[in-house]
Amino acid sequence: MKVLLILSALVGVAFSATAIAPAHGKYCYHEKHRIGIGMTYYPPGECMEITCEGSGGEAKLAHYLTCPPAPVTDSNDLVIVERRELKYPKCCPTLSRKIEQESPSQRREYSINDIPDDMK
Repeated sequence: MKVLLILSALVGVAFSATAIAPAHGKYCYHEKHRIGIGMTYYPPGECMEITCEGSGGEAKLAHYLTCPPAPVTDSNDLVIVERRELKYPKCCPTLSRKIEQESPSQRREYSINDIPDDMK
């Protein structure tokens, strides 16, 4: 299990794809959004980063960075977490431990006396 997690982390750091930018002078375009040369754009609701590259004042290509495939797990205590409200790469899917909702009968009250002296 740990080997699978480590392999997933090593293999899927980031995927990138390079696309030729439409020939529109000083800008690259993503859908209807205009991106200036040297500028980076994070499309809302999409987990990616787009950078416009060019030379001599002419846009040459748009460089897209996207997330690797979602991690795979066979463990029941791990879940895939996506944070689409964050910018790339923090929005990419990650594995996280599942937090079970505890019932009121499982709750325990703690007091200052429960904390070891060396942690106070």
